[in-house]
Amino acid sequence: MKTKYIFISSLLLAAGIGFGSCDKKTERATETQDSTLQKGIVVPDTALYGSLGEGTGMSCVEIITNNGDTLTLNKINENTGEAGVLLGSTERYGDPLTITTDANRESIRTLVNLKTLTQSWQTSPDSISLKLNRDGKVSARWEGKTYNYWSMCNAHLLLGNKNKENGITACDTFEIRELSRDSLILASHTDILKFYKK
Repeated sequence: MKTKYIFISSLLLAAGIGFGSCDKKTERATETQDSTLQKGIVVPDTALYGSLGEGTGMSCVEIITNNGDTLTLNKINENTGEAGVLLGSTERYGDPLTITTDANRESIRTLVNLKTLTQSWQTSPDSISLKLNRDGKVSARWEGKTYNYWSMCNAHLLLGNKNKENGITACDTFEIRELSRDSLILASHTDILKFYKK
């Protein structure tokens, strides 16, 4: 019995060491502190990153991944009939995308057009501003929080604050509920914020 507990403890320790911090997308892992996901859970980023390919049509999206692979994904899951969530347009070839898929990598669950996302946004009437730059930097502040970097994990927006002195990071996760050229809706477990293009 003691051997079983030691084995389980070792697995948990190894899993904890294997995951990185929320600001390193290349490590494909994200730790969330204030999240639509559960607090404190380390979540591997299984989303695809790449650009919109010319094979995109009415029923499918082609993505050329950052690894150089070309994948064609159905907009509607052929097994369940469930339509994928498209956040931002799929009209301009070459636009940067992130996509979460079904287990077989055949159908879209959520697609986010990162070009549409990376711009200046503002709420009304609160005048909370959010500027997402393509280099991963952000200018945003609300409810006493200041953010200076952003990234994506599983089609969720991560906003964080890096401390230059000791590298400590705080990271909040937001679900993107809506994204168009003119509007952005973000949701966390405490807030729903509606932004408009600045």
